[in-house]
Order: sequence, then C-alpha cells, then structure tokens
Amino acid sequence: MSLRSRLLSRKTAGARLSVRGFDAIDVRVLGTEDGTHALHLPRHAPEIRKLHREKGMIEMPDGSTHEGMLMAIEGKNRRMLSDRMQFLIDGLPGGSQKRQWTRVPVVIPVRVGVNPQRRDWREGWTVDLSAGGALIGGVQAGKPGSTLRVQFSLPDHDERLVCVGAVTRISDAGLRALRWTAIDAADRQIITDYLDNELRRVLDRRYAS
Repeated sequence: MSLRSRLLSRKTAGARLSVRGFDAIDVRVLGTEDGTHALHLPRHAPEIRKLHREKGMIEMPDGSTHEGMLMAIEGKNRRMLSDRMQFLIDGLPGGSQKRQWTRVPVVIPVRVGVNPQRRDWREGWTVDLSAGGALIGGVQAGKPGSTLRVQFSLPDHDERLVCVGAVTRISDAGLRALRWTAIDAADRQIITDYLDNELRRVLDRRYAS
C-alpha cells in the first residue's frame, strides 16, 4: 500500500482552513510532524495552484489555531497533487533542540538534485533550515542514507548556495530531513548570519504583539 493510501486509511481529524479571498475549507488532518500539518482537501476546494504559497490559518479540533503557509505536494510526473497540501506552521524553534545547529522555521524555494549528472533537478522548499542541515518538502525522492544536492538563495542575498546533504529520515508527511555532508565554510557562515537575523526578527515581532 502506498504512503498516500496508508495516510488516507487512518482515522483523521477534521479542521477548518481559512485563506484570505476564499471561503473557509473543511479539511482532514492526516498527520502533524516537525511543525507541519499534512492536509487532505475536499473536492470542492479551490485549485491547488491558487492555494500554493498562500498564508492562512487552521483551526484544529481541540480549538487551537495556527497561522502558516500552504504548500503544494509534488506527485507523479512532478505535477501537484490535487487533494493534498502541507500547512507549514509559523513559529519558533523548540526550546529543547538536541542539535548542534539551531533550526529556524523558514520557507525558502530550493532545487534538489537527485542525480546532478543527469540534471535531474526537482523543485521543493525548506520547512526549516540550519547551518547543519534542513527539512525539505515537496520532493518525493531520496531514501534514508542517500545523498541529495540542494541549491538555494537566501532572501536579500545574491549568492547561490550549494549544499550536499544525507537523508537522515523521511516523515510520514514525506518531508526529507537532511544533514549537510558537504558545505563551504563561507556558505555555512552566510546561513548562520541569515538565521540569526531571522530569529531575532521573529522574536521582536512576537514580543511587540
């Protein structure tokens, strides 16, 4: 049974998704992991391409609400799945991270190379990023232990960063956790400086509210 079939066969929770410009959408939450809700959308929902990268709010069955961003999921032939999306929750990294590098939740478009020699590049995004690795969504490629090549540019930076990462695990939602195995020292410092500023900005915004 495929991952998608297993997820849909589970007992799922209903939630309400609100996106500016659209009526509220009743969705099913297939699972939550790493600050991401995997959602199943009803047939009458707006087209995925219209919701992709839109900010919104989700109200969970327990009454809690989360702000975040909707991201489409790559399916066969690299087309967007018509009834599945991921909702990336806005927030701060957890207070008890057992990692050398602090993860910061940022959404940045990336190009992922499964086999660079064949120019087999896929389009994805970061769920979170650190100077030691990243959590990547939107790419259905790369098994645990395999190596992926990742290209991206940070906001307000012209430099294109190239990192090589080993897939350490795959979440139920299909997210790939990568640990950088090859990264230029200057690129690592650029990432560190950017994330320090981003974390400071998020903290300032939170305390101001």
